[in-house]
Amino acid sequence: MIRTSAVILDGASKPLTGKFSLSRIAFGRKLELSRAMENSSISAGERIVAVVQRLVRERSITRPVSSGDSLAEAGLTSLDAVRLVLLVEDEFNLEIPVSELTLANFRSISTISLLVTKLLSLS
Repeated sequence: MIRTSAVILDGASKPLTGKFSLSRIAFGRKLELSRAMENSSISAGERIVAVVQRLVRERSITRPVSSGDSLAEAGLTSLDAVRLVLLVEDEFNLEIPVSELTLANFRSISTISLLVTKLLSLS
């Protein structure tokens, strides 16, 4: 994750200063908690499925994607992978360490679920 010190204006023209994660500030908009985050009865795996399904829909990919399918073979690009990292971080309110940003960890819904479960258990 890229960390920096800077001054950025959010949507309300209020300066944000100091260290922050760029994934937490997207085009000057404040982040909102997802509905899934508020509902603790939804498992991490189900939340990952929802995030991936949302991205697949946005990309107009009609092929069904199951938990073990390669997301690249399903039609997601490298830019989609970057977006997916940011969506997962926002969904779970966590920062994925640079050492964990590997193709293997983001190959499928299953591998992302394993990574998130591991990271949540460490926090």
